[in-house]
Parts: sequence; structure tokens; C-alpha cells
Amino acid sequence: ARTQATNERRAPILLPGAMAAAALATPTGLLKLPPSYEPPSSPSFGTTYGRHSRRRPRLCRRGAPLLAVAAGEVSYTEPEEALLEALVGVQGRGRAVAPRQLQEVESAVQTLEALEGVPDPTNSSLIEGSWKLIFTTRPGTASPIQRTFVGVDSFSVFQEVYLRTDDPRVVNVVRFSETVGELAVQAEATINDGKRILFRFDRAAFAFKFLPFKVPYPVPFRLLGDEAKGWLDTTYLSRSGNIRISRGNKCREPHLFSRKVQTQGKCCCQLYLQEPE
Repeated sequence: ARTQATNERRAPILLPGAMAAAALATPTGLLKLPPSYEPPSSPSFGTTYGRHSRRRPRLCRRGAPLLAVAAGEVSYTEPEEALLEALVGVQGRGRAVAPRQLQEVESAVQTLEALEGVPDPTNSSLIEGSWKLIFTTRPGTASPIQRTFVGVDSFSVFQEVYLRTDDPRVVNVVRFSETVGELAVQAEATINDGKRILFRFDRAAFAFKFLPFKVPYPVPFRLLGDEAKGWLDTTYLSRSGNIRISRGNKCREPHLFSRKVQTQGKCCCQLYLQEPE
């Protein structure tokens, strides 16, 4: 009876297989496992994105709710404002979008990619920090797990980019809720050129609010070889540092990110950059 009660108390930790497999889902594609690999049913409890618009940027009030902006207003160029307006009403980060609206979003993305945002974005400090995934133009091309994962509005998806440290990292984070916690998938990062970041996934962990320690997720990254490697191109980075468009080898379709405003407490990267104990 005591064992059964303990298992019931731990139920929130033993996530369903699809959610646990989200440890391998990334905003730029799904890291595929070899057919022979079967993930465990539960985590193991270890110890612990031409020319720049010449018009004066205008304040975009309609698009602001899509972005994680704090008190005050953020300025956008007219092409950026057009993209934000095209995104109004989209649900599931692009999973539920009418063909006409999808065409408007894709057109706005192509316009921004043709313009000159921040040159050599990987060499700019504006790319650093936490970014919130707000849209993927073709979620239907992804795997079933990724479609379910990215399309759930109740989950928040972030990407942490830190390139100017002793241990450069790209960390993909899924926040289940403010009260439950997060899942982070980490990758070693290397700047390849002004637009491209090379990465290699090497670890993943759950961080639950109700536990004082992280729960490592035992994904055999070292055994995955090239499947754990990839690249990420920033095809547009706004001069205000609030909008980023990226494409990667895992999924060539553009992914739209907005700047995540730092809230109180540690950012996701600070929670996961340390080696597991």
C-alpha cells in the first residue's frame, strides 16, 4: 500500500511517452532516434533569421501581445509590423491556421528575409538570450510527436542562445506550466559563420517545481552519432533584437521567435548549463 501511494504521488513526474519523447523535439526539427531504440517509460532518478526599410519605425500596438514585452512599448519596422499583424488570431503556433492567413505569414517572412536586419547575427549580442517560439509555418510536415508538442497552446516553447561563454550552448525548453516545471534539451554550440550555428545535442533534463533537484532524461546522445548534430541559420534578426527568424537542417521551414523578457529568478539557461551531478 505504501509503494502504491508513493507511485501515485510521483504520477506528475512520470510523463506520458509522447511528452517524454518531446525531449528530442526541437523548434527546428525532431531529433530522430534509431528504430531499435525505445525510450524508457519514465525518467531515471539520478542524483541530482536587400535593404533596410528607410521609413521611421512605428510603434506596433496590435502585435505587442504576441511578444513577451514588459511595461512600455517596442518599436518595429513596417515589414515587422506586417508579420505581427499576419499572426493575429493564430493558434497552436501555426497548427490551426487558414490557408490565406498562412500565405500572408509566409509572404511577410520572405519580405523580412530579403531585407537587411542585423548583419552577421551570430556575431551580434542581440542573438543572445531567451527566445519564445511563436510560429512555425508548416507544422504539418513535422512528425506526429512534434505536431502535437508544438501545437499545444498550454505549453510554452523557448530557445536559449548563449554563444559568448566558456561553454557555448543552445537550449530548447518546454515549459509545461508555471506550477509544473520545464523540460530542457541542451546542445553544444559553435559559430560556423555570420548566420549559422553548429550544434550537437548532449543532454536533457526535467526541472519540476515540486522537486529540489533536476531529473535527468536518459537519452543516448553519444550513441546517436550524426543524428544528434545539426545546424541553425538565423535568416533575420531585427535591429531592435525582438524578432528572430531561423531555419535549420532538421526542418527547413522558418521558425519565428520573439524576445522573452527576463522575469524574476533564474533564466532557463542558468538552470541547465551546469553539468548533472
